[in-house]
Amino acid sequence: PPGMTATRAVGKVLIDPNNHFTAYVAYGGQFGLSGIPTINHIWKTTNLDAGTPAWTATANGLPDVPVNALVVDPTNSNDVYAGTDVGVYQSTDGGATWNPFGAGLPKMAVFDMAIQNVYRILRISTHGRGMWEIALLAPNEALDRLPLEKWEELLRIGLAEIEEYDAG
Repeated sequence: PPGMTATRAVGKVLIDPNNHFTAYVAYGGQFGLSGIPTINHIWKTTNLDAGTPAWTATANGLPDVPVNALVVDPTNSNDVYAGTDVGVYQSTDGGATWNPFGAGLPKMAVFDMAIQNVYRILRISTHGRGMWEIALLAPNEALDRLPLEKWEELLRIGLAEIEEYDAG
């Protein structure tokens, strides 16, 4: 994004898995003491295909701490998760506003994150506290979202286990 080059290290670059014209750039460092607005920790573009994409700062609600990791929910591009030096934050409006996320997750530096989409689990890796995971949906909601081929696979596994039990 214009005005941000050479001011802070890039923490993460991410292209929306549902829309290849949308991308995010997250920056590390603290901005408040340098005169750079703290909203500048995350930038978003929705016209990545343009010759010069237009970037917008989208970090309302994030503290003035480094953003090291980002992930867009593959089932809903409005749900974006940011791993910061003080834990995980969630946006439900495509990055416009952010709130703390994950009761039970540690409030420490998060350096990577990923969504395991089939079972709707957010996994994070932290600095010094290992890896953590948290469900994004209740178990019955996760099952409701399984595609037909996954239901067929679970049915085959279940039938194989029943046959094995009956044979044993």
